[in-house]
Amino acid sequence: MKLDIIGSVASGKTTLARELSEIYNIPFYQKDNIVWERTLEGDKKRSDKDRDELFQEIINGDNWIVEGSPRKL
Repeated sequence: MKLDIIGSVASGKTTLARELSEIYNIPFYQKDNIVWERTLEGDKKRSDKDRDELFQEIINGDNWIVEGSPRKL
């Protein structure tokens, strides 16, 4: 299964992705966490190259759910 859930802020995207991930036992990814590296010192924006490589790694997988606001990727 490959599913991209898009929508506005606070529309339930993460909740839906999490629930589907549990039902179908496949990973889900938040687009914000692809764009931003979460660290103890705070969020750091990934370079375009690193972001694109991470996103390609995810979508080249057999099963995934990604969620977030639409982005040019």
